[in-house]
Amino acid sequence: MRPVVAFLAAPMLPALFPAWTASQNGSYHPLAVFVLFCGAFYALQIIVGVPAHLLLRRLGLQQIWFYAFIGFVSVALPFFVYGHIRAPAHDVRQALFLAGFLGLLGGISGAIFWLIARPNRAN
Repeated sequence: MRPVVAFLAAPMLPALFPAWTASQNGSYHPLAVFVLFCGAFYALQIIVGVPAHLLLRRLGLQQIWFYAFIGFVSVALPFFVYGHIRAPAHDVRQALFLAGFLGLLGGISGAIFWLIARPNRAN
């Protein structure tokens, strides 16, 4: 039951920061940004997070930094590749910044999942 609650709750806190940022500059509606980021994080959790959780549990690697690292890489890598393909002639620094920022949100999501699910403790 705890992994299900962790799956549902983990993307919400990291999605609040981009929504707050959107509310400050008025570029997009904050609710739309929140829904977009939550949806993206839920999709990545289904594609990467759930299989990684099952694999890490099977291998006995249940420390928080594994979950944070997988969350970071699963978000940062696709955005870096997309940013580099989209504008290969431009400076790579912008793609690195975007990938690092979004990867940080993914790492926070992975850490929150671990804090709620606590796979290192017996159920």
